[in-house]
Amino acid sequence: MSENNNYLTVEYDLKVTECPCGSGKEPVKCCGYVKPRTHTALLDRRNFDESDGIAIGLNFSLKRVVKGQLLPIIGEAIFVHSHSRENKSSKVILQGKADKEFIMDPNAVFRKFDHAFAVDTNTNLRDFDKNIISMSGVIDIEITQEALKCIPITTFEFWDAEIEPELLGWYLSIQAIQDSERLRTKKIALVVDSSLGDLEKYNEREKPLYGDFLLPENITLIYASADKMSSIANKLIKLADRMANSQLDKIKKDLDLNSLKETTYPCKYFRQWIHE
Repeated sequence: MSENNNYLTVEYDLKVTECPCGSGKEPVKCCGYVKPRTHTALLDRRNFDESDGIAIGLNFSLKRVVKGQLLPIIGEAIFVHSHSRENKSSKVILQGKADKEFIMDPNAVFRKFDHAFAVDTNTNLRDFDKNIISMSGVIDIEITQEALKCIPITTFEFWDAEIEPELLGWYLSIQAIQDSERLRTKKIALVVDSSLGDLEKYNEREKPLYGDFLLPENITLIYASADKMSSIANKLIKLADRMANSQLDKIKKDLDLNSLKETTYPCKYFRQWIHE
């Protein structure tokens, strides 16, 4: 247990016993050695000031100890899943506000939400008649008590983005969520793979995503790296990444310019591909 700025930090390391590829085998008998994962919870400092200690359950739960009793954690908590790197800062694999009851379980980041989406943007830096094409793959994630139902639903294509392409992909996804009566009042998680350093500022509505547009109150950003397959969130962002790449490949082979439309979004052209 240690202190980290305004938070109390609780962390421990776990050996990876199953290969991240999903085979169920030990890493050394499958894809090779995988570095131990560090599970970190950033907690409200009151958990330190008003408790005798912190208890980590075998079911990944986290409680505070007060006079021998186990009580719920105070305030919101941030979960960080990472691994160490030689001569570098730790590689963050997953970060987001977590369900306090199972805070040390990487897959529990979805428990506090009604619905989720994973969005990843890839940009082709090759010159298409002096234009740069970006593609954002979007995965729809229905959250139930038993499972996450994941459906690739759409890909946003935009040319010559005037802002960071990843942020434009988020912005387009958020606009679609806000346009849905079904989702407008739901608690939504948006899984993303960029801007980790600004994630908390976006979630606290301290920094706009674009212009003066702040993240809506019902939407929370969760960071998951597409480079590591350590949790469900990581696998979903990787799927969104593959969607974006696949659509970029199709565009390269058959560059249909007729259906491109000028738009009020901060880009030159825009179109949307629906996956059925």
